[in-house]
Parts: sequence; C-alpha cells; structure tokens
Amino acid sequence: MNTKTILLAGGLLLAVVLIGVVIIPELVSDDPEPSQRPSPTSAPSSAGEASTDPVVFGSEVFAAWSKRDQSYEAWWTELQPYLDEAAVAAYRATDPAEIPDVKVNGDLSVDEEPPDLPGLSAMVRVPTTGGEFGLFLVRVEESSPWRLLRINFPEGGSKA
Repeated sequence: MNTKTILLAGGLLLAVVLIGVVIIPELVSDDPEPSQRPSPTSAPSSAGEASTDPVVFGSEVFAAWSKRDQSYEAWWTELQPYLDEAAVAAYRATDPAEIPDVKVNGDLSVDEEPPDLPGLSAMVRVPTTGGEFGLFLVRVEESSPWRLLRINFPEGGSKA
C-alpha cells in the first residue's frame, strides 16, 4: 500500500468512528430536542423555591402574574424568578395593565398526563372568573424547582 491509500483509509476509518460515536446515538436518542428541554434559570430567593408541588408553584406564579395594578418594574421583579428562560423572553414586554382582570374561583389542579416530558413538565389548571387558564410548567430534573414556560388562556381569550 502506498502512503496515499493509507491516509485515505485512515480518514475513512475516522469518519466511520465519528458517525458511530456522535451522530448515530443522537439520532436514536429518546432525549428531546434541545429547544424542547427545560432550561434552568436563576432560582428565586424565596418565591417557589421550596415547592416541588406544581399546584403550590402554580398558585404562586399565577398570583404574581395577575397583579395587573402594579407598575411594570414591580410586576416584572416579582414574576421573573418564576419563569423559564423562554418565558422570560416571551413575557418581558407584557404590560401588566393588559392582563385580564380575573380572580381565581376554585381549586387549582394538575392534569394527570404531563403535557410534554413526564416528570419534567406539568399542566396546572387555574379556574378563574374569566375561564380556565393553563400553566405549562417545566423543570430541569425531577428534584428541580418548577418554572413557568407558558400560560394558556381560556378558549376564545386573548393572550398577554
């Protein structure tokens, strides 16, 4: 064999190894796409910190979000620690005065089937005077604190 053939064979062998080690495991992995994975955010100092119960967390985050009579700065300072990174980007420009004037009028509940990633997501239902809101919660791992990813408005409701 000449040197050119040996180098070509070595390059092919390296390519096969890389495909087997890097690409194939990624293709057959059950892990969600990076854009679907919960993202960690800085944990709130007290808000929701101790709660791994999605209903307790959901109650706290909905109370912070629905305080429409506060200045933007006060509202955002209280709400932001509850949010996942994607929710921070989505809700950063929200005007609290535009949030529907609703009151919770029943017990919050959690859907039995997680909406996306078992153990890492939960849908908390919030019955209000304006219909039922859904809080899509996520966390990095089962022992991590919850974070709000998205608020689903009642059917026919506006999105703030």
